[in-house]
Amino acid sequence: MQKRILSILFILLLAIPVAAGFKVNKAGLPKRPQNSYVYDEDRLLSKQEVQFVNALSEELYRKAGFGLAVALIHDIGFADFRDYALNIAESWGVGDKSNEGVLIFAAMKQHKRSVEVGYGAEGYLPDVLVERLQQKTIVPAFRVEKYGQGVMMLAWEIAQVVAKEKGITLEVNTDQLPQEEENSPFGLALIIFVILFLLVSKNGGGRGNGCLWFLLGNALSNSSRGHHGPRGGFGGGFGGFGGGGGFGGGFGGGFGGGHFGGGGSGGGW
Repeated sequence: MQKRILSILFILLLAIPVAAGFKVNKAGLPKRPQNSYVYDEDRLLSKQEVQFVNALSEELYRKAGFGLAVALIHDIGFADFRDYALNIAESWGVGDKSNEGVLIFAAMKQHKRSVEVGYGAEGYLPDVLVERLQQKTIVPAFRVEKYGQGVMMLAWEIAQVVAKEKGITLEVNTDQLPQEEENSPFGLALIIFVILFLLVSKNGGGRGNGCLWFLLGNALSNSSRGHHGPRGGFGGGFGGFGGGGGFGGGFGGGFGGGHFGGGGSGGGW
């Protein structure tokens, strides 16, 4: 009986540090960056990608009083990732006194991501929308290790929601964003090619089929045009940060005491 009691006490003693590990150690949280809106512990983003997020965040704050920050953490241990992200957002004070701001967060070792939304922005950035934006951008991008593209696209999608809500126009250069081909996709053009080829072969050629080949040429030509919008997949590289770069006159704010209460969403990738 005594051995059993000692065994139970030993197990409980072992469980104490493990249970403590699930709590967020606020003293160990990363400090807010002084000259950037991006904290990238593992340096996963390129200089140009960080510049884009900084320029976008600066414009959002200058025109709409909205704070947008990014925190990419290597390892959060056994802490709950939503609690960890929420504590960062609160300690950094993302947003101003209107409590309108978001924190894009990822724990790389744990493969967890979230967007924390300030009290003042929950009305136009509800949880369902925030999760949908993540599923559209950061989740597929992170799965193929396109971390910078995922962060930029998510930041841009959030910024567009804010711009619509505030009635502002975003002027940040979007050349860095992945582009989406519009008009006829190449797959459709290929199907058209096969169909026309079979028709021509069946008819045995002839001058009348010249029209078919002319139409095919137009279809293939149209399919190769485009790249009209900053959306789409996560392939390809990036050029330089054209059209201004920097932060439009330095940092104007974005960290002024915004408060968070659990709004937003998160999960794995």
